[in-house]
Amino acid sequence: MREAAERRQQLELEHEQALAVLNAKQQEIDLLQKAQVEAKKEHEGAVHLLE
Repeated sequence: MREAAERRQQLELEHEQALAVLNAKQQEIDLLQKAQVEAKKEHEGAVHLLE
């Protein structure tokens, strides 16, 4: 019984850590997508100036 409780506690800890990593990765993706949109706008503006 004690081993099962310890295993459950360990799994809950690992789950929390995985959620934290996932959240950080999602934030990183969001920032990269915003940067991509900005870069595309700048590129389109530069192309427009060259026309």
